[in-house]
Amino acid sequence: MKNLTVNGSLTAALLVLVLMIGAIRALGFYSNSTSARAIGELSEVNVEQTNAINRTQVSLLRARLMLESLSP
Repeated sequence: MKNLTVNGSLTAALLVLVLMIGAIRALGFYSNSTSARAIGELSEVNVEQTNAINRTQVSLLRARLMLESLSP
């Protein structure tokens, strides 16, 4: 290591920096795709839950109307 020239050490440092940037870029792409899948899954669950709530509300309103029509 003592025989390494300034040019060689700068080249090695630049190479390490480029490799680190590439690794960070790859992790960014991975986290982006993972979060996109998670958001898609949350969206699907949200739609299912909203539909269930809406059906429950309609059933409740129908029951209220039926009770009102039966009362004198």
